[in-house]
Amino acid sequence: MWERRVQYLIDQMSDIPSVSAWRQLPYGVGQLFPHMAMTWDVNRLEVSYQEFWEAMLAGPPRIMTQQYDDPLRDRQRQIRVHVHGLHDGQEVLIAQRMRAVLGA
Repeated sequence: MWERRVQYLIDQMSDIPSVSAWRQLPYGVGQLFPHMAMTWDVNRLEVSYQEFWEAMLAGPPRIMTQQYDDPLRDRQRQIRVHVHGLHDGQEVLIAQRMRAVLGA
């Protein structure tokens, strides 16, 4: 179920120019929840990571995403979406909002 939700989000982001989305599995014991991570060219889309995060949180509904600086990728900023707490179909609403915020 989680893998299906992650893949759906990845698929929905795949046609937006400069967006790269992929599945991640966090490091460490007890962290075996897959999630979607994504990056984009801020200059091309004219949406910063902070603006994206704030727009998603502003709602309605309020959608919490995670901003993360990846130490393994030269501290590259990422947005992560954790799907393990979602109900069926909520990934569709999240994808619609993400696309709207990114101007797709």
